[in-house]
Amino acid sequence: MSMRRTNVAWLVLAVFAVWAGYEAAAFAQSAASSSDSGGGFISLSEAWQTTKSRFVAGGGTMWAILAASTIGLASLLERIFRLTRKAFVPPGLADEADRLWKEGKYDEIEALCGKYPNSILSKAIVFMVRKRESDMDSIGESVGDLAGREVVMHQMFAYPMIAVSTICPLFGLLGTVIGIIETFEKIAIAGAMGDPSMMAEGISKALVCTAFGLLVAIPMLFVYHMVKLRTQALNRELEEQASMLISDWFMKGKKVRS
Repeated sequence: MSMRRTNVAWLVLAVFAVWAGYEAAAFAQSAASSSDSGGGFISLSEAWQTTKSRFVAGGGTMWAILAASTIGLASLLERIFRLTRKAFVPPGLADEADRLWKEGKYDEIEALCGKYPNSILSKAIVFMVRKRESDMDSIGESVGDLAGREVVMHQMFAYPMIAVSTICPLFGLLGTVIGIIETFEKIAIAGAMGDPSMMAEGISKALVCTAFGLLVAIPMLFVYHMVKLRTQALNRELEEQASMLISDWFMKGKKVRS
């Protein structure tokens, strides 16, 4: 798959996640407003105004959820444009490098890999070319360590998404607890003759924090696992191509020396 097609696929995934979050929010708002709207669907503008008012009513923790979701979205966009096949195994690189190796054109192999400075496979090939006098076991171990470090870096860039999907529900729960505490304080001040609906209204606003936290966390957790799956698939392909080159170039009886 070309880099362009890969980026399109990830953009579609991001749009799906955003759509899923919006649909969940719209459904929740529609259900909450069903008594006022006769059970029908509310318009986009009404949903926006309701969401906005509830966001403000949620208090300070809502801003924490918004900030966390922004970080998660930034991490997702970074992965969409950088987690590509070209970053792991550029198409045709292994075959072309193998051809040049058999012809003894080591300088041309390094020049070829220079066209893909951020590719893990190109870095591994350059290492193999420069250490071509070493034995197969040493090369295999060193290349494995090099590739492992690079893959871990790719995984680290996805960590903000799993962190956001974990933290946002906790922020929501914190906001809910704070809201319930404030509600009981108002009831205590109002005394036994206070309006019972005051408690229901306060708790309803407090639960909005939990709802928003979950609406951020669920899509973020979904896309994190999609990114993780994509990383594992690319890493598997990288291992296959690197192992093939090591076997062809350094196996006893096939080793090529300068």
